[in-house]
Amino acid sequence: MVESYRNSHQFFLMWLIAIGVMQFLIFLGFDNGYLAVVFKNDQSHITKIIASIFLFGSMHCGLRLKQLCLELNPVISLEEKLLGLDLYVRKDLYDFSATTKGISSDYLKKLSIDDTSQSHSSSINSATEVLIAQAKKGHESAWFLVDLLIKLGLLGTIIGFILMLSSVSQADTLDIQAMQIVLKDMSGGMGTALYTTLLGLSTSLLLSGQYLLMDKCADDLIERLLNIASLVSNKE
Repeated sequence: MVESYRNSHQFFLMWLIAIGVMQFLIFLGFDNGYLAVVFKNDQSHITKIIASIFLFGSMHCGLRLKQLCLELNPVISLEEKLLGLDLYVRKDLYDFSATTKGISSDYLKKLSIDDTSQSHSSSINSATEVLIAQAKKGHESAWFLVDLLIKLGLLGTIIGFILMLSSVSQADTLDIQAMQIVLKDMSGGMGTALYTTLLGLSTSLLLSGQYLLMDKCADDLIERLLNIASLVSNKE
């Protein structure tokens, strides 16, 4: 029982560990003033948008992982039960699915129906497709956020170079005082370009790692349910 509980929540626990490490690194960044420098020197304010998207994506990943892990609890228990049976009884599966809520419930109920007709086989196939779609629901939008972080970082690079070039084009004279002003403005544009790119790429990597964990959790749920379907057909 302890092993099942650990396995059913291992993805969410791994996410919590990763989030804890990220929070520690963010705290160090604020404490040493690194993040303050990033936000202060970004004239485009894109870094604030990137940080907001990253926080939203992390919370979405955590909630989704928690939901998927709760789905895994009854599925893992059912799989272990079927592995220990020599003869399978459909009523046991139906009773089990009746107490189960979530995306796996309808699929398990269809498996519990004793029907060998072609229409029922088609219904099982359709239920499998629905199961996969529901288990992966919202994941494409999640990966869009990862791609958006990269795009925003590159957009900040372009804006930063535009700010650099505009400071040069506005210089009327080339004396020392004017060049100092130009160099100061150019450094501001360069800071915008570098910091937005740095934050966009780093947050996209961190968020993609979280979403990769979410995808693996969904794949594990689907794999276990398909394994249950295989056990049902083999033990009849």
